[in-house]
Amino acid sequence: MTFFDFLKDLNDTAKERLKTPISGAFIFSFAIYNWRPIAQLFLSTNSIEDRIEIINVEYCNWSAIIVPIVMALIYTLIVPAIMIMIDWILVPIKKNRITRIYVSKEFLTEKKIKYASQEFKLKSVETGNKQIEEFQMKIKTLEESLKQMNNSYNNTISELNERLSQSNLLNVNYLEEVNFLKTNKESEESDSYIIKTIPKKIKEQFLRINYSRTDGEIDFSNHDVSESLIKYLIAYNLVKKHNEDGKFYITTKGVNLFHHLNMVNNL
Repeated sequence: MTFFDFLKDLNDTAKERLKTPISGAFIFSFAIYNWRPIAQLFLSTNSIEDRIEIINVEYCNWSAIIVPIVMALIYTLIVPAIMIMIDWILVPIKKNRITRIYVSKEFLTEKKIKYASQEFKLKSVETGNKQIEEFQMKIKTLEESLKQMNNSYNNTISELNERLSQSNLLNVNYLEEVNFLKTNKESEESDSYIIKTIPKKIKEQFLRINYSRTDGEIDFSNHDVSESLIKYLIAYNLVKKHNEDGKFYITTKGVNLFHHLNMVNNL
């Protein structure tokens, strides 16, 4: 073992000794009781020999050791016992104090809960009023939007109805025109067929007939017309007879045939 190892072991042992309660208490008590020789040793302006002589004469006695030991024992053993006794005596007081502390905390907690409840109710009312206002605004906005949509739908429906009416009118006009063209075509085909099938003799007799240009009345009494010719003209819808007055009238088909035969003869 080297000298440095010895010093290290000595230092560790001293630290362990100083950590014990009695050692610390003794050193503290020794410094308190012997503060005068310590001050004489380190703070006096006398020579070191004089300071040592003064300390040996005035302070080196058994009380310098015994009194710190007694103080250390009292501090280490008796003081904790006294503290335990004091704590035992103070237990009811501490209980009352702790009870009062918790009663105070309970009272404070109740007040906080009551305040928090009232604040929550206030916020709920404010939030409810705010939500009601928001709902009312949304309802108003939706009503305006619905009104605009209804107006738009009504305008669209009116426009569509108008277009439908126009379309129906166009369809009616178209159907009338188609029927008119179909009728004219059928009439033309019928006239062409009649012109081709009527015998020449009947054509000549038909051209000699005179009719009123105002109402189309024909007076067969003024003409030498056979009964068979009249029946023939009625059968081909060239002439019609009114049941009310018994008179004969030339039809549109008859007028067309009359003009056609005149044109052919003029050519």
